[in-house]
Parts: sequence; structure tokens; C-alpha cells
Amino acid sequence: MGYLPIKHAWVDSSLAPLYQVIFPARTSDEKLVSYCRAIESWSAHVSYPVGWLMDLSRVEAVSAQQRAIFAKYMKGMDAFDRRCNRGSALVLPSALMRGVTTAIFWLYSPSFMHRTFAEPREGLVWLREVLSAAGVEHLPGASDGMRIRPSDAGSVPPSGMAVSLPARGLENAAPRETLRASAPNGASSVPPREPGSARPNQR
Repeated sequence: MGYLPIKHAWVDSSLAPLYQVIFPARTSDEKLVSYCRAIESWSAHVSYPVGWLMDLSRVEAVSAQQRAIFAKYMKGMDAFDRRCNRGSALVLPSALMRGVTTAIFWLYSPSFMHRTFAEPREGLVWLREVLSAAGVEHLPGASDGMRIRPSDAGSVPPSGMAVSLPARGLENAAPRETLRASAPNGASSVPPREPGSARPNQR
């Protein structure tokens, strides 16, 4: 099967159907919209299972407007995510980005499985397992010389660090559920939301 590359500077398609996205330290609203449109355009031609490594380890600032832009983009990608997205590994070594991600998930509760990790390699190993379970073959693993695009990330929390996120917007999660970054065999996951299901405790 031929996998389509994503034509955007933030995206590394060399491990497709596993796509690695490295977000810059800072960006403009216009550049963020450009990224979203690039993914939307690409997704219109894709029908195979995909996995995402979303590396946010370099990000230093995200405005409220940019959070809203990304939440709207995620809502627009929901049909594609239900059809093709088998999992997203979120590299969130900083408290800043854990807070930003929580805020976005308040605005939009994702329908796909996702886990948090302190380092990209751990997320890639998990995504390999997820895609393999979806029937994708010949994916590189950590022992196969897996290529990881450098993120220039600074220090990361120690393995097993607890990441606490509010329950609102996280489906099937108990209040103040704790997600484990870099825990053995991957971090705790949030199961995908069934179509038509209601959000818990939503007012």
C-alpha cells in the first residue's frame, strides 16, 4: 500500500502510516491554520489506518485563540479520526502543555484513543503496537533502528511521572483521573467515545 506524505514543514512522513508532528516553540495563528488545512487536505485522500506522534515538547506559548483554532480543527476531523485514526501519542513533558491539552480537550472530546508520554521513542513504540493490532505490517520498532525526528526537547520528567487531568472532556474517566506518562507498557489510555454517547457530567 502506498502511504501519502503530508506536505507541511512540521510533519515527518518518513514512518507513514505513522506520522510525526513537531510543533514549534511559538507560531502565529496564520501558520497554525495553514497546518490544519494541510492535514484536512491530505485526509480527504486517505482511507488507511494511521497513528500520530504529536510532539509538543518544544512549545513555549499557546494563545487562547490558537487553542480555539485547534479545537475547531479537531471537531472538523472527527469523521476522519473515527475512520482512520488508531491512536495519538502526545509527548507532553511540560506542565504548560499538559494544561493546554486539557483546555483543548474541554472544548473537544476526541473520539480516538490517546496516551501521554514523556519522550517520543516511547510514544512511537506504543503507536507501532496500535497499528500492528489494526493490521498494518512492516512497521519499524525501537529495536529496528526506528528513526525519530529530533525535537530539541529540554529536560523531561522522570519515567512514570503522574499527569493529572480533570475528568471533564475525557470519556469514561473518573474525576481527576491520573494518566501515567512513560509508565511500563505505555501510559493509561482514554478509550474512544462511542458515536452518539453523551459526555459524563457535562452541564
